[in-house]
Amino acid sequence: MRGYAAHTPLTGEALALLTPLWWAHLLGGALHHLEWGVRDDGWTARKLLVRSPLMDELAAPYPG
Repeated sequence: MRGYAAHTPLTGEALALLTPLWWAHLLGGALHHLEWGVRDDGWTARKLLVRSPLMDELAAPYPG
C-alpha cells in the first residue's frame, strides 16, 4: 500500500474501505473453498485477525 500511495495517494474514503475490502476478499475466498469442498486449515481466520496501522481504529488487537 505504501508503494501505491507514494504514486497515487489514497483519499480518506479509500483508506476507510481498505479493511472491509480485505475482509470481504478473505470471506469470499473462504466461501468458494466451502463450495468446492476444500478444507480450510484456519488460514482465513488467522488472516482476519491480522491488524495493520492502515486499519485506523480497527487496528486494535482482537479482543477474543
